[in-house]
This record gives sequence, C-alpha cells and structure tokens, in this order.
Amino acid sequence: MHEISMKTSSLIRLAALPAFLLSWAIVDACQVWTYPRDTGHMADAAIVLGASTWNNTPSPAFKARIDHGIEVYRTGRVRQIIFTGGKGEGETVSNADAARDYAVAQGVPKEDIIVEPYSRYTRENLAYAR
Repeated sequence: MHEISMKTSSLIRLAALPAFLLSWAIVDACQVWTYPRDTGHMADAAIVLGASTWNNTPSPAFKARIDHGIEVYRTGRVRQIIFTGGKGEGETVSNADAARDYAVAQGVPKEDIIVEPYSRYTRENLAYAR
C-alpha cells in the first residue's frame, strides 16, 4: 500500500513540472503581448540584437527583428538604428553587417545606421554598442 502511494506521489510531482512550465510560459507571453510598445517618446537610436545569418543574409527571425527596427525608424521614433552581432562559426559576414545591408536595401540611409560587428552574446551586444 505504501509503495502505491509513493508511486502516485512521484507521478503527481512529475506531472506538476510541465504544468508549472506551461503556466509560466503563458504568463510570460501575456506580459510580452501587453507590454506598451509605443510610449510616444523619441529616442536617439533603436538597437537590434543579432541573431543568425544564412548564407550571409539574415535568418527569418533576424529579419523580423530588423524589420521592426526599420519600422521604428520610419515612424520617426528613433534617429538611428544600431545593428549588433559578430560572425558566427563558418560565416563570412557579421550579423551587424548583414542587417545593415538588408536595411539599406529597404531604403534606410547608410548614415543613419551604426554597426557593432564584434559581439557574440547578448551581454556583449549591449556593452559593445554602448
């Protein structure tokens, strides 16, 4: 009898972890979704953190980040865009350079873009961009 209750207790604990993680993910997603996106304030620059490039062009996820930076720039909320990110393993172009080339092709003037092409991690993205 004691063995059955121990197994039941273990199964309950095992089932609680995925439930907790799912709950946490839902709360986190709601916080991101409801975060105020437009404060109406002008900023000097928007920073777009690097992600990855495929054959020297931004990956779909990175493209989405860049497109958002371009949108913020075009709506006049920032004066410049800072693209960050170094070269990944096997890449010949840094994330920042690939992002700049993409943004210029979308009509963003090169003089309104700053690149930080050396960072490899988020902490470095921010430190080097500063």
